[in-house]
Amino acid sequence: MAELVRGDGPRDAAVNRVLKSVSDVHPLDESLAREAGRLLAGGGTVVDAMVVATARHVAGSGPVVIMTSDPRDITALAGADARVRIASV
Repeated sequence: MAELVRGDGPRDAAVNRVLKSVSDVHPLDESLAREAGRLLAGGGTVVDAMVVATARHVAGSGPVVIMTSDPRDITALAGADARVRIASV
C-alpha cells in the first residue's frame, strides 16, 4: 500500500476497490521485518522485500500470488520459492 496510496481520494479509489476485495491484509511484525532484511542482502527495495517476506509467510498453506508492476525485482527477491508466484499487472 505504501507505494500506491497517496491520500488523494480520486487517485486512491482504484486501490481502495482492490483492497476491499482482498480477504486478508497482513501486518508487518518483527519476524517479517527481519526476514525482509535478510532478503535485502541480495538487493532490492525495502517495500519489495516486505511483500516477498509476507508472501512466504502466508504461503505455508499453499501457493501465493504477488501482483506487481515490477516482476523483475520481486522475482529476484522470491528466488526459487515455488510457493510464491508472480503476476505482472
